[in-house]
Amino acid sequence: MDTDELQDYLKSLKHTQSTIKSYLFIIARYVKEHPQANSYDYKDIMDYFKSFLLNVDERPGMALLQSGIKKYYDFLIHTGQIYRHPCRSICIKQRRKNVIHVDLFTQFELERLLRRHERYAVLKHRNRLVISLLIYQGLTSSEITSLKVKDINPDRGVVKIASSLTNSGRKLELKPMQLDLLDKYLNKSRKHLQRQNQEVLLLNKLGNPMTVDDIHYLIETYKYLYPDRKLTPQTIRQSVIANWLNKYHIPLEDAQLLAGHKRPSATLKYKQANIQQAVETLNRLHPF
Repeated sequence: MDTDELQDYLKSLKHTQSTIKSYLFIIARYVKEHPQANSYDYKDIMDYFKSFLLNVDERPGMALLQSGIKKYYDFLIHTGQIYRHPCRSICIKQRRKNVIHVDLFTQFELERLLRRHERYAVLKHRNRLVISLLIYQGLTSSEITSLKVKDINPDRGVVKIASSLTNSGRKLELKPMQLDLLDKYLNKSRKHLQRQNQEVLLLNKLGNPMTVDDIHYLIETYKYLYPDRKLTPQTIRQSVIANWLNKYHIPLEDAQLLAGHKRPSATLKYKQANIQQAVETLNRLHPF
């Protein structure tokens, strides 16, 4: 294949330089891996796309890959090397990009955060309460810092989360150990921390309402437990939602309610990709 001629052809189509570079890379790799590609038919090309789906480390994305391969066969037609386009009708759509699961934490790993020895006794119950709200209810840092004492109903064992611009309001069940932590925090630790009559549930060591920065700093102090991984309030929440869907198999609509997502698509991205299912879908949509 004449690379210069291919490049001139792509330029004649008024593609940007970055797009041309991407197409050249895709086509060069495709031809190198498949020397007989100029004689491939529909089935051969679909097999190539399936192999791409089975290799999660492949790049670029499926949409760009399809476009690049189609440009290759457009070029072959343009230069008279073939007379029928073998894959113009192929259109494989992928769901929106999922959350990367490799760095997320199992529930067992998250619960390890609760077992750390606390340096300051007065902050012990507060810190564990914060961690428990992160790893069991999957709350965001802002949701935690917005909690008021009145939002907790110990008799019913629930916590009320206010709605925000990004998340829906909801009532979430508390675990028995959280109710115990809450009792110890309200009746012991918080009384020592409180400097005035405050409605906010969680106070810092100066007696002021905890901030989002306080939550992030708290999680920073746990990073020694997982030094090679990204431990943040965000990755904890991502891990909790991913575990709901993939380990505990909570239905999507229920996980959406628990997470406070306003759209199911926001929850769906935490669903672990099933590559075999994707291949089966391709077989069904493109039978041979």
